[in-house]
Parts: sequence; structure tokens; C-alpha cells
Amino acid sequence: MNICAPTTYTITVTWTANDACNNSTQKTQTITVVPDTEKPSITVPAPLVLDCGDINETSDPAAQIDAWLATATATDNCDTDPELSHSFDISELNICAPATYTITVTWTANDACNNNTTKTQTITVIPDTEKPSITVPVNPLVLDCGDINETSDPAAQIDAWLATASATDNCDTDPELSHSFDISELNICAPATYTITVTWTANDACNNNTTKTQTITVIPDTEKPSIAVPAPLVLDCGDINETSDPAAQSDAWLALLRPRTTAIPIRN
Repeated sequence: MNICAPTTYTITVTWTANDACNNSTQKTQTITVVPDTEKPSITVPAPLVLDCGDINETSDPAAQIDAWLATATATDNCDTDPELSHSFDISELNICAPATYTITVTWTANDACNNNTTKTQTITVIPDTEKPSITVPVNPLVLDCGDINETSDPAAQIDAWLATASATDNCDTDPELSHSFDISELNICAPATYTITVTWTANDACNNNTTKTQTITVIPDTEKPSIAVPAPLVLDCGDINETSDPAAQSDAWLALLRPRTTAIPIRN
């Protein structure tokens, strides 16, 4: 008997009866075999939509997809447990694709007689194409010779100002943020006030990037020093003779000179 025959067929059964004198007779009857030629039936899930909320550096969609795939079922008129397989390959997922795309998943059901059928469903992937957002310091930074001189290093002040910038992204929880500032651009001895434009660049995991700028204004030291001189000094022969050396007196007078300035600039 072959339940997997291609078509219905008949087996003829012959009974033979023999008595003690070897008289015999025969009679026949048939067995009709109706083979399994019916394909299994497949039930697939509703379409699945994935975005960067499902696929990112902290979210692995594998469990979600496996659960979705597992909702597909197969039934058969004869086979109580038809084999069910699918075509999905996780390497097809690309959250950084240039545009929304669809993956077609094909399920195949096979019964014990190798009758098979297929059914499809889709996974739609909405990629991350959105640029990060940057927040730069609210106010421009202004530096003068009170911030940049032989006793004041502006590096900590500038670093603190730069550090107030931040970046956020719709998908990437930690987008990369960099800036263009180079401390060699500071020159407190420049001939006039000038502006440094600082550009911040934010990149997310899909290399979507955006830029934003803010300025540092440098007010250089262009003010001349102020000098206060002592009152006139009068020397006579009582101060200058063979027994009197005026050097100490003149040195003391000269020492009264006090230069006054708002700052002594650092020379680059």
C-alpha cells in the first residue's frame, strides 16, 4: 500500500477455499486506496513593521522576529505534523538603508507525502534617515586679556563652554559629537577684535550627521601701558662729591617708577 501514490488505485484481494478433497473455489474483493494528494494549508501572521526603536545598539530584534515567525502554522488533511519552514535571513535587516524597504518571507509546508504549499508575508523596515539634533552653548563666549594673560589660562573656561554642547538622536542613544575648536587660534595680541567660529558635528550610528555653530569673540590687548614717574630729582655737590656717591639715591628715585597697564599680554 502506498498512501503517497500519485492517484487513487485499487488492490484486488483473492480468497481461495480448498476442502479435504481438494475442491477449490475463489472469490475476490477490492481495496481502493485514495492517496494523499492534498497540499497542506498555511496560516501566516500579519505584516511586521520594524524601525530603529526595534533595531539599535541596545535593542536586538531577533526575539521579536522569532516570535512573529513562530505564529505561522501548517495543517494537513492527513499528516498531523507537517513540516513548516521559512526563508527569513536576519542579514537582510539594515536599519541604515537609504529608504524604507520590504523583506518578503516565504513559508513552505511539506506533508509526509511531500505535498507542499507556500505562503508569504512581509517585514517592512523603516531605516534611520533622521539627522541628530545639536544644542550648542546658548551664548557666545567672549575672552579678553583678563582671561588670557601670563597668569590666566583660558583652557578650562573654554573646555567648560564647549562641554555644554550636546547631541540627541531619534535612534542612537549616544551620537558622536565633535567640535572644530583649536586653541592655537587664540591670539590676545591680535591687532583687532576677531571672532572664532566653532562648528560642532554630530554623527549617529547610521552616519546621519548635522552641524551647528557658535562663536568665541577675542578682544585683544591693544591698550598702551600707563607710566607714573616720580617727582623731579635735584642733586647738588652735597650729593655728588669725593665722599658721596649718588648711585643709591638715584636708584631709589628710579625705583619709584611704576608701570600701570590693564594686563601684560602673552606673546605667541
